[in-house]
Amino acid sequence: FGGWQGRAFIGGIAGGSTSLYGACLLRPGPSDFAPGRYYGRYLDRSCWEWPVSYEEMAPFYTEAENLFRVAGMSGQATPHLMQRATAYPAESLPLHPTNTALKATFEKAGLHPFTLPLGIDPSVCDRCPTCPGYICPSGARASSLNRCIIPAVENHEAVLLTETEVTAVN
Repeated sequence: FGGWQGRAFIGGIAGGSTSLYGACLLRPGPSDFAPGRYYGRYLDRSCWEWPVSYEEMAPFYTEAENLFRVAGMSGQATPHLMQRATAYPAESLPLHPTNTALKATFEKAGLHPFTLPLGIDPSVCDRCPTCPGYICPSGARASSLNRCIIPAVENHEAVLLTETEVTAVN
């Protein structure tokens, strides 16, 4: 950044905020496509329903989950969220002992915790202490940079321009 020593704001790097996010990739459900049912008094009537349905979008969610190599627990109950029709590309990483203890405590209290589907490839994850908030050193955490932009540059003649601001897309 031309000698600037500050930390880039979220999204101010190649790959945007997906280069620094926690990799949680929750699939929305049908109710998310009709927010007017739940938030109608806060929304303009034109925003009450999306122009597409969950059923129309579901194949694209699956494609994105495959591209980002989402690891998740197939078949677990995830309240208010939709589940894939098929298994995730990978099974979730084992829970940290602290999280295992928390999960057991919550279950004992009658709650129903679930493991978040994460865009983290468990076969290359180092379980380093800098996840999230930093660029993944092993490339295990999926980002638009390592799953979309770099492959497009390497395989499809795309060009990545730095120090460039997009002002319009034609």
